[in-house]
Amino acid sequence: MYSPYFSLQTQPRVVIAIFILNSSGHLFYSKFNKEKSKLKNFKLEISGFISAINTFSRELISQEPGVKLKKINFGRQDFYLIIEQNVIFAYLIEVEKKEDINKRYSSLVSEEFLSKFKNSIANFKGDVSMFDDFDHEIEKYFII
Repeated sequence: MYSPYFSLQTQPRVVIAIFILNSSGHLFYSKFNKEKSKLKNFKLEISGFISAINTFSRELISQEPGVKLKKINFGRQDFYLIIEQNVIFAYLIEVEKKEDINKRYSSLVSEEFLSKFKNSIANFKGDVSMFDDFDHEIEKYFII
C-alpha cells in the first residue's frame, strides 16, 4: 500500500503539526499529532511567532527579491514553511526522523487551500470556522 507518508528510501516522517495562517498572524487552520495535543493550547502563540519571525526575516534580513524564510530550527524539531499569496503553511517536523518533507504534497496542500478558500482569504473578517473542513485535504497527503 502506497502512502505519501512513506518514502521508498526513508523511514516515516513524523508530522507533529500543521499551521496555516496569513502573514499578519491570523491562524486559519491547524492540525496536531495526537501525541503532541498539548500544543493546541499554544496554537495562537505559535502562529504569532511564525508570523513575527517571517516578517523579521523578510524586512530585516532578506533584502533580495524572492528570498523567503523556509525553515525554523528548534533543535529536535523544525518548522518547514511554504509562503504563497501571503499565506504561510508551516509543518512542524521531528528532526530525529530527518528527511526532506515531500515538497510535492506540501505544495498540493497549499494549492488546494488557496483554491478552495480564495474568496474567504480575500474577504477575511476573523471567522475561521469556514476552514475547519480542511482536514480531509490534509489527510490525503499526510498522516498526523
